[in-house]
Amino acid sequence: MSSSGYVSIQCPNCQRSLPAGAQTCQFCGTPLANVARPKSVARKVPYGPQPWIMWLYNAIAGYMIVKGVMHIVLDAQTMASLPKPLPASVTRYFYFLFALALFQMSLGLGLILKWDWARAVVRVFCWIAIFFDALGLFGSSMGAVVFGTSGIAVRMFFGILDIVAWGTLLWLLSETD
Repeated sequence: MSSSGYVSIQCPNCQRSLPAGAQTCQFCGTPLANVARPKSVARKVPYGPQPWIMWLYNAIAGYMIVKGVMHIVLDAQTMASLPKPLPASVTRYFYFLFALALFQMSLGLGLILKWDWARAVVRVFCWIAIFFDALGLFGSSMGAVVFGTSGIAVRMFFGILDIVAWGTLLWLLSETD
C-alpha cells in the first residue's frame, strides 16, 4: 500500500506500479494472474448510528411514555377540580385529551420496540406536537391569568421541554434511518 492509501502491485516485467485489481499490465501487456496481491486493510466502520444517538432516541421515546402518563394524571386532576356537573362538551374535550395521551404513549412504546409504523407516524406527529405545544405555552400563560398558577408552571416547563424533545426526535429519526 502506498503512503496515499492506494493499494497497488508491481509488474514483474516492467516494474511499473499498477492497481491491485489489474489482470494485465497496462504498460507492457504482461499477464498478472500469478502476481501476489496485497491484502487490503479495511477500516472498520461502525454500521448504524453511534451508541449515544440510540441512547438519546430511547430516552426520548421513554419520555413520550412518561409524558403521556403525566398528561393523564394532570388532566384527570383538572377535570376533577372543575365544578360539577360538567357540560358534555367539556367532558368530551377531556376524553379527547386522554386519547391523545394514550396515543402518545403507544408511539413511545412503538419507537422503543422499533415498529416502522410508529416511526412514520412520529415524523408527522412531531411537527403537529411542536405546533400545539407552542400554542399550549401561550394558552398556559393565558390560563394562569384566568385560573391561577396551579399546575401552570409544570405545564409550561413540560411544554418547553416537549418542543425541544420533538425537534430532537425529528433529528434522531433522520440519524437512525
